[in-house]
Amino acid sequence: MKSSKKAVIELQFNWLFILIIGAMILLFFVTVIYKQRNIADQRLAARVLNDLESILTGAQVSTSTATRIESARNEIFFDCTDCSCSYKISNLFGSGSISYDGKTVFAPTELKGEQYLAWSLDWNLPYKVTNFLYLTSPEYRYTILYNQDVSAAQQFAGDIQYNLPDAFTNIKDENAYEYDLDTMAPLGIPSKNSYKARLIFVGYEEPNIASITNMNPLIDHLDYLDYRDITAINIMEGSKLDYGTVQFYTLTKNKERFLLQKKSYYIGIAGLYAAIFSDDPDNYVCPMNSALQRLQHVSSLYQQRTTQLRTRPPPCQNWYSQALNPYFTILMTNLNPPPDLTTNADYEGDFGNLYNNAFQQNANGLAFLNSRAQLFSCPEMY
Repeated sequence: MKSSKKAVIELQFNWLFILIIGAMILLFFVTVIYKQRNIADQRLAARVLNDLESILTGAQVSTSTATRIESARNEIFFDCTDCSCSYKISNLFGSGSISYDGKTVFAPTELKGEQYLAWSLDWNLPYKVTNFLYLTSPEYRYTILYNQDVSAAQQFAGDIQYNLPDAFTNIKDENAYEYDLDTMAPLGIPSKNSYKARLIFVGYEEPNIASITNMNPLIDHLDYLDYRDITAINIMEGSKLDYGTVQFYTLTKNKERFLLQKKSYYIGIAGLYAAIFSDDPDNYVCPMNSALQRLQHVSSLYQQRTTQLRTRPPPCQNWYSQALNPYFTILMTNLNPPPDLTTNADYEGDFGNLYNNAFQQNANGLAFLNSRAQLFSCPEMY
């Protein structure tokens, strides 16, 4: 009897021992697999970081090129809190936020997807100031809505799409829709599997969008998205590709009303795209302020160069003198200090006048005089 009990106890102990050893072996392999997966994720994240840094560096010297970045589903987060702009890549162990380091990058607050899209454009006034780099995802949805009561709005909406590179199919393949804010006419836009959406209004007055009290007909096609994942920008009536006014909006929690976050301005089509791709106003105005400060610095250098060139004999001297006064004088007066887009200043109520008087007319004048200097074999001012 005692021998039988002893055998049972030994058998139970053996099974218990086997279970413990088996659990330890299973835990070992699970741990190894988990660590290997983490290592693989970190390697992929590091590759994304290297690709992104290469593109950021390359964007400073080459433009008008669109690139696809394989993301391996690593998310990238962009932030410009207190105008300290940085980005961060998920799954990158030990990596904190990486500073823009003076680069003019415009992107949504969050990038997701199998791939990311990168595109760069010159920002010229009239000489090259810097390159703007835009980042987005094919899984970020953009819908352009134009005011049917404004004759130029449809053409403007078409121009926004036309000037994009072919790789940006998430915008170029969309239709530009007429939309009546008064009747709230349904759009009939099919739903898509996107993680965020941005509505681009073209040609509406300031009060209209924020005064919409029933958003349901407009956003029924986006009902799969959280209210925080839907933003809007209004390119206000009277804006042009060269300059204009934009308004940034968020959606209320019940999805029934847009809230105005900020009113701001853009210069050039490169500046317009910067506002479109930045779904947070800080992610637009902070890099844009850096660009305006660089405009001041670059203009000052060319002004100094032109001052030195003015000592040359006629006819070269004539072109340089005209460039210095009035063009460089007016330009530098308006850039000292540069406009600060982080404020809500209206710049004497009309940014269009500031653009026309301080930038566009002087840019055209300087471009003409520089071409005359070149024609007469004089050293160019820029």
